[in-house]
Amino acid sequence: LVPNTVTYNALINELCAGGRFNAAFKIFDWMEGHGSLPNTETYNAIIKGLCMVGNIEKAMVIFNKMLKIGPSPTVITYNTLINGYLKQGNLNNAMRLLDLMKENGCEPDECTYAELVSGFCKWGKFDFASTLFCEMMERGLSPNQVNYTTLIDGHSKEGKVDVALSLLERMEENGCNPNVETYNAVINGLSKENRFSEAEELCNKMAEKELLPNVITYTTLIDGLCRNGGTHLAFKIFYEMEKNKCLPNLYTYSSLIY
Repeated sequence: LVPNTVTYNALINELCAGGRFNAAFKIFDWMEGHGSLPNTETYNAIIKGLCMVGNIEKAMVIFNKMLKIGPSPTVITYNTLINGYLKQGNLNNAMRLLDLMKENGCEPDECTYAELVSGFCKWGKFDFASTLFCEMMERGLSPNQVNYTTLIDGHSKEGKVDVALSLLERMEENGCNPNVETYNAVINGLSKENRFSEAEELCNKMAEKELLPNVITYTTLIDGLCRNGGTHLAFKIFYEMEKNKCLPNLYTYSSLIY
């Protein structure tokens, strides 16, 4: 029995998943040298492996080879490389790949934009992340709970709480249900701006949706109140926290001591 491309692909995938990248690269090189032609899945697997070890330069060499002699890169190829550049903080090259993707008639999907929005937020480029988010919606792609929460969290941390609130509203209008992390992000932003009545409203909204506030929700409110002279109310929330069997953590106690 002679191994075929499918067999080699499965082996390369398994080796990459197990962190044995050198063995995977040797098999790939052997395939090319012995006339066992790699297909798109082979290239995608090896590009993913190279990106995982941070060797984006070699991954791009293989990508350029695909562009020149085939097989043509797929949306998975582009997404893998975009993610590789984003992890390194190379946002310009990530955007160049998005442009190249469109030029070559390969339509970006939800994963493409999710990676870009998350990556730009991670590196503090929230306005650009918002632009990409809007582009995603204009293309008829539906952002999911993670996409919304990432952007809401980014704007809240940057002090743009009203933008975060607007996104939360749009999220609900579009039938995407916020989770505890989504609410925590906005509550954190509101607490930092001493907007406790609005934060409390969101806590009530969580209760209406049967979403239980967690230790982060309570600690965020307690910390904000203690920093703004509301220690009495902070202790009231602390006792409510214990009543609801939500165990305080080190940060909760540190906030009360503040």
